Amino acid sequence: EEIGHVATGRRWFARFAAARGLEPKAAWQALVRRHFKGRLKPPFNAAARGAAGLPPDFYEELAA
Repeated sequence: EEIGHVATGRRWFARFAAARGLEPKAAWQALVRRHFKGRLKPPFNAAARGAAGLPPDFYEELAA
């Protein structure tokens, strides 16, 4: 389930960022920093996220 969920979100967000001329990783990290209280909490299913096209550098920088 995580692969489909993450892949859908990644595709949607890539379109959102492109339509606004934003770099997806930087835009997503800025939104997380702005709207998420605290740090992201591992462990992450890196294999499933990778299969969905979301590389670790997208989210690991925001982890505790």
